[in-house]
Amino acid sequence: MYAAAIMKLFKHVLPAKPMKTRNLFPLIPVKFVLAAAVLASLTWRPAPASAFDLCCNGSGGCTVMSAVNCPSAFITPQCPSNTCCPPFGPTGGPGGGPGGGPSGGCGCAGPGGMVDWSVSEPYIILQLHDKPLWYNPPIGPGVAFELFYRQIGSLPEDTNIFSAGSGWSCSLRSFIAAPNWSSDGSALLHRGGAGWIPYNSGQPQVRDGSQIAAVTGGYQINYPDGRVDTFTEAFDDDNGTNAYFITSSADPQGNSLTFNYLTEDGLIRLNTVTDAIGQTTQFVYENPNFPNLITRVVDPFSRTSYLTYNTNGFLTNIADVAGLNSSVIYDYVSFTNSGPGPVVTNLTTPYGTTSFRYDGYNYYGGEYELTYVSDAIEVTLPTGAKDLTLLLFAANFLDSWNPTPPDTGPFANTFETNNPMADTLVVNNSYHWGPLQYEALSSGYLSTDSVLNLTNNDFAVGRLRHWLDLSAALSLEQAPYP
Repeated sequence: MYAAAIMKLFKHVLPAKPMKTRNLFPLIPVKFVLAAAVLASLTWRPAPASAFDLCCNGSGGCTVMSAVNCPSAFITPQCPSNTCCPPFGPTGGPGGGPGGGPSGGCGCAGPGGMVDWSVSEPYIILQLHDKPLWYNPPIGPGVAFELFYRQIGSLPEDTNIFSAGSGWSCSLRSFIAAPNWSSDGSALLHRGGAGWIPYNSGQPQVRDGSQIAAVTGGYQINYPDGRVDTFTEAFDDDNGTNAYFITSSADPQGNSLTFNYLTEDGLIRLNTVTDAIGQTTQFVYENPNFPNLITRVVDPFSRTSYLTYNTNGFLTNIADVAGLNSSVIYDYVSFTNSGPGPVVTNLTTPYGTTSFRYDGYNYYGGEYELTYVSDAIEVTLPTGAKDLTLLLFAANFLDSWNPTPPDTGPFANTFETNNPMADTLVVNNSYHWGPLQYEALSSGYLSTDSVLNLTNNDFAVGRLRHWLDLSAALSLEQAPYP
């Protein structure tokens, strides 16, 4: 099954988790950012090869990694605030609440709490994140049960593999599929928050420098900081899945989490996760209609997180160990680009309800093609304020925009310009309007909520990011106004 799905999901492999937008931006003059040069009113930043984060490991240290490869099992609350935030931070907070994610905008390394949301760029993908249960043993990696929803790019649901429902993944589910290993040394890794992450034998993974190798009974991934993940739980099912599930995850000192599975009736389920001092976290499956769905997670201290599903097997409610509840509602209309299942339209937490509305050509087709808006997501916060993010494949109103790049000597100047033959600056631009900028949009859009009615002046208000051929490598950025 997964071998056949590789090509179908290929466009979601890189980046598995693109950079995210902030909910509110500082009121600063229009700028472009460049690491090497600062000009009076115009600054540039060269496009990075990929977006890297600082991720805390179980021993309290940090390592540079990409957002998609941040190993959630190693992210622990003892780490400093914001040590696992993408370079530009996530968009909303718990339930769209103020202030970003649960530790000041850090959805990956925050100390848990309610579900937080983000809209990633350049692909304009809604993502939800929650960490309803976690703890830190005195030595070794921390145990964190985290949940991730991806509107686009998640793996198709396989009812023979334990999960949290269609569109969702969890931090403690990780496996390798390598159907072509013997011929070309290629493999694909799945972990929570990502789709497929590609590997090639003998080559560092482009986003975090880790390397894969075959070992007796499976595979091993070695990270630059000394961490090692081992995958030796082989599983084959009637759907054609041939995968190796993670069995141990060791920190640089050799202290490990170990993973134990139950395999019966063609179904594999995570049974327990044991920390470095022998404490066990138990996974429970109590849904008779969907026996692969996790319904409870119980840590060594009897603290319990509960997951509830609807009659279609979609996750609808998450209760964390403190009893805080978050719920989601789905739209079952099949959009053109909606991914493997229904899309989330409402998120409710104690902060209130946040709603998500989808727009653009990839959702409705037809006349939207003329606007060059491929994808757009409008978010209504519990306060009633609104937030809009979209991808514009071509912006003809930028034809006359040709900023002069700085002198980069003695290094070659590779900055993009508005070459009449290439039109590089007018394509592949994403825009974001936070609540402050949203209020400044034209009445034509505000009265219709249709991206068909956005004006050139509306785009001048929003924050602009230009991407190198939609590679998730940021080329330049213009701040919003106001």
